Amino acid sequence: MRSREMSSGMSEALASAKKARAALTAWLARPLTSLHIVLGVFGLLTLLGLVMVLSASSVESFEQVGSSYSVFRRQLLFCLAGLVVFWIGMRIPPKVLRALAPALLVGAVLLLALVLVPGVGEVRGGARSWFVVGPISIQPAEIAKVALALWGAQVLAVRQRMIGNWRQLSPLLPVAMVMFTLIVVEPDLGTAISLAIVVYALLFFAGTPLRLLAALTLGGLAGAVVLGLSAGYRQSRIMSFLAPHDSDPLGAAYQAKQALYSLADGGLFGVGLGQGRAKWSYLPNAHNDFIYAIIGEELGMVGAIAVLVLFGLLAYVGLRIASRNTDPWLKLVVATLTVWMVGQATINIGYVVGLLPVTGIPLPLVSSGGSALVTAMFVGGLLANAARHEPEAIAALRTHGQGRVARLLGLKLPEPYGARAPRSGAPSPRAAKDARPPAQRSAPSGRSSSGAGSSGRSGWAGGASRRGGQKQVPGQRDPRRLPDQRGRR
Repeated sequence: MRSREMSSGMSEALASAKKARAALTAWLARPLTSLHIVLGVFGLLTLLGLVMVLSASSVESFEQVGSSYSVFRRQLLFCLAGLVVFWIGMRIPPKVLRALAPALLVGAVLLLALVLVPGVGEVRGGARSWFVVGPISIQPAEIAKVALALWGAQVLAVRQRMIGNWRQLSPLLPVAMVMFTLIVVEPDLGTAISLAIVVYALLFFAGTPLRLLAALTLGGLAGAVVLGLSAGYRQSRIMSFLAPHDSDPLGAAYQAKQALYSLADGGLFGVGLGQGRAKWSYLPNAHNDFIYAIIGEELGMVGAIAVLVLFGLLAYVGLRIASRNTDPWLKLVVATLTVWMVGQATINIGYVVGLLPVTGIPLPLVSSGGSALVTAMFVGGLLANAARHEPEAIAALRTHGQGRVARLLGLKLPEPYGARAPRSGAPSPRAAKDARPPAQRSAPSGRSSSGAGSSGRSGWAGGASRRGGQKQVPGQRDPRRLPDQRGRR
């Protein structure tokens, strides 16, 4: 009896697992799933960031200005501005954004140079990297990373079949080196590392040969070591990471050790939201660079793992959107920005838990910081925009129409890649045909569909699918032409 009950229980569990897997597979196959995941992940991370900034900054805010809500109010205002740029990133057509990429890059480089001028840029944390206008502070390096991703994707998407040596990587590498130098001069090594992630992701997804990527990796690691050892405070951080038992617990290793103590105090379920002790002047920058330690202390291992799951979902949905799009430029932009955000989160969490030396990189969407939050939310809008431009999503939106929220936000119907939008706003037969999912497209008789879309490159920026894989023998009349259409197409 007991064995029968166990076997029946196992069979029921397997049946339930199969049903859940089938339901998940069906949901992932829906045309707007990518958009829903993007909105959910960015919404949850932003909400978590607001709650944790309020909790982590309450003590320091009260000590400085007599109110526990000063840092939170500023973060909330930047969040509202971030919602506006999220809407802009979601609404702007990719063609328009691509056309604006060179101007955005020039503006970003000028801002990076202007912030180094004494009296114009303000020094915070030992780096002259801020513009301050009244209560608003702007860090141009955050804007520069997105501008480089947009412009670099344009350069590589045009030259995707010619990347084979160093000369063919210009002008991307020279421009990136200029921006990198300006950021290092501030000095801000953490932001320079984030910029390097953007460049490396661009080259990787564009299909750059591995020998060039390996050379860039070795050169980047050598440069990071040299820069890390060139300043005393950086060298002490690296040495405290390499030899934690020999480091001064009240010196360079103080932040890292206090972060580990906070994580250890949290246990499995945490001490409770708002009940953490590390923010009582034990852990510096608790609401900024080390906010993940406060999450682990107050929400426990469950909360810390939830953050990892959310960033894992961000990595999945970003690469999913990039692989399902047909625009080479949009594929590169989405993949690069996804790797940048997830890579920055990995570095932040890595040095909080003691796996990496402290670099001062904030946790995207969660750490306190206006420029970083607004920039990350603009990236979220771009990802949502790209999700709406998946071929299946275009077909669904043009067939069934947009929802009430999309119409309220003034979102336009996405256009298929390479198609012109009709003046009347209704999809043309050619556009509707191109917008259909690949599985629903049928090749006409006498034409080969297996060769369509083959670009001959392993990079993600491989061009859009080509129509008509049949070759015509020289001198042979094209059977698709009528007798009275000779010489015309």
